[in-house]
This record gives sequence, C-alpha cells and structure tokens, in this order.
Amino acid sequence: MHKKTVKLCSILCASSLLSGCWDQEPLREARLAYSIGFDITEEN
Repeated sequence: MHKKTVKLCSILCASSLLSGCWDQEPLREARLAYSIGFDITEEN
C-alpha cells in the first residue's frame, strides 16, 4: 500500500511540474494573428 501511495504522489508531482507554462508571454507580446481577411475576386 505504501509503494502505491509513493508512486501516485511521484506521478502527481512530476505531472504538475512538467505540464506548467513556466515561460509564458502576455498576449500583447506574443505577436499572434488576431484577424485574417480574404479578398475573393472573379479572377481568382
């Protein structure tokens, strides 16, 4: 029983540390495309 508890705690700690966004940038600094436009004409 003790081995299962230690294994579960290890997995939970590892998953919380490895899945975080440690190097995130604010959206204003990320240079994302906010909108996209298409100009459709008869000439293609």
